Amino acid sequence: AEGDRSGIRPLKSHFQKLNPTLPLESAASGLVVYTQDRGVARKLIDDGSRVEQEFIVHVAGKLSENELNRLNHGFYTKGKLMPPAKVSWQNEEHLRIALKNVELDQIEAMCNAFGLQVLGMKRLRIGRLSMSKLPEGQWRYLLPYEKF
Repeated sequence: AEGDRSGIRPLKSHFQKLNPTLPLESAASGLVVYTQDRGVARKLIDDGSRVEQEFIVHVAGKLSENELNRLNHGFYTKGKLMPPAKVSWQNEEHLRIALKNVELDQIEAMCNAFGLQVLGMKRLRIGRLSMSKLPEGQWRYLLPYEKF
């Protein structure tokens, strides 16, 4: 695949019984990990509470400094505690959000709680593994030294 530096020759067996880990939110695109390796799947699924994920979220709306602070320190919405996250403005329309133990639709719920409309979202990083220069729609093998 384009961007693959592993030197591994793709075989049909590499594409069988692939299990997705850490599914993306409905409005999201970006980095997804598929694996046949139970150890990798267990690390990402069972240890998900310790693996940070980073997103760029395209939003419509504004946040006050107090609201941004609440996003960074956790808050209650609709009786549910939203965990602390690392949230900052990348520019006027994009938030950079990094958090652990991401649940489906959690980021959208966090944004909606402060009147922000999510227009799009892209996962850039899972743990220490980032998309870096991998083009959209492309894949690559993990290199032996890469860890989440």
